[in-house]
Amino acid sequence: MPWTAISAKTGEGINELLDLVLLAANIRGLKSESAKAVSGMIIEVNHNAKRGSSATAIIKEGTLKKSDFVVAENAYSPLRVMENFRGESLDEVRPGQPIRIIGWHGEPRIGAELNIAKNKKEAEKRAENFLIKLKTAMPQEKNPEGTTIAPIVIKADVAGSLEAITHELEKIKEEKLKIKVLAGGVGEITEGDVKTAATADKPLIIGFNVKIDATAKAAAERLGVQVEFFDIIYKLGEWLETFIAARRPKVTTEEMTGRAKILKIFSQNKDKQIIGGRVEEGVLTPGAIVKILRRETEIGRGKIRGMQQQKVVIQEAKKDSEFGALVEAKIEIATGDRLEAFNLVTK
Repeated sequence: MPWTAISAKTGEGINELLDLVLLAANIRGLKSESAKAVSGMIIEVNHNAKRGSSATAIIKEGTLKKSDFVVAENAYSPLRVMENFRGESLDEVRPGQPIRIIGWHGEPRIGAELNIAKNKKEAEKRAENFLIKLKTAMPQEKNPEGTTIAPIVIKADVAGSLEAITHELEKIKEEKLKIKVLAGGVGEITEGDVKTAATADKPLIIGFNVKIDATAKAAAERLGVQVEFFDIIYKLGEWLETFIAARRPKVTTEEMTGRAKILKIFSQNKDKQIIGGRVEEGVLTPGAIVKILRRETEIGRGKIRGMQQQKVVIQEAKKDSEFGALVEAKIEIATGDRLEAFNLVTK
């Protein structure tokens, strides 16, 4: 096995190493294929306030040109600015060359595979498809039954504001709702923030004293990501109360409105039964859905189709009053049973 001694500190042996690599490649007949489809790998990622996201990649196969579009998982970039390690502009990059690509939409991941796209539309579509596949493949977080997750991304102008907003979210204690902060940071809302939010279901981005760039705004509309802006903490707190109320899982319960004891059965014809009773609690009204109770156990349900007192049609029977009623039920009602009227209430 060929080897050579090198020093990263002094540079000793570097030229010998490169010569050895070329010699080994020639002996094995290894050749790069610049005519093949482009493939490469992201090896470094940086972010600059003026130049935006940049990524360094190594091209393994194919040839990159300035007119191309490249895609790395959920990020893509038009090749307008390509530089070598000296910062010199390049028009073309062949296999084996390291390249710095500037002007990414989204932030590529170190280790992501780099490929070429035909045009901007295809690049956008492939980046979005990656997010969709990622979202589908992500294991669902296990939560108590009936618990709803509210995924949130936070962007603020300064670290202090970010801390205050995080504190506001930590104050929210809900039995059936869990706030999950996907990401947080300082600076304007970027396309990368939107795509991070889009990996979750019904996400929210909170921007505090920051703006959203045009690309991110378009991505939010395209991916269905809700973005809200605030400049005062207490207003954010008030808005969060409304947001939580809307996201809180709704629970439907039965609330009793009236209860009556059956005193007499006048007639029974299939599922139509005329009964006489006395109201023990609350109020009974025509149209009410009732539980039929026997020895305090529900044996069926029915509906009051009409009510009378002294042969006069009434619209309600109050506590301690007697009444006659036409009840529609498949269960045969007996003297001594009780009817319990209720409403379905969703909270």
